[in-house]
Amino acid sequence: MKYSLLLSILVLSACSSLSNYQEQAVTALGDNSFKTTCNGMAEAFDSCYRKATKACGDGYDLLEKNQLNDFVHREITFKCK
Repeated sequence: MKYSLLLSILVLSACSSLSNYQEQAVTALGDNSFKTTCNGMAEAFDSCYRKATKACGDGYDLLEKNQLNDFVHREITFKCK
């Protein structure tokens, strides 16, 4: 009983975060370099890569990829070609 209650709370909080989803912006760093995050349960690194592709019409080079140990906070830094 205790575990089913805990599971229900986790599922409801996950659904709540998905329903409030907003795509995070790409930030210009200068010198044709950018940074974007793809945090939360609604996004993954694929989402960061799609944003980089959209920001750089001729492709990009990945400069840095970070993920915190909580597996929820992710970011990439990239440079347009």
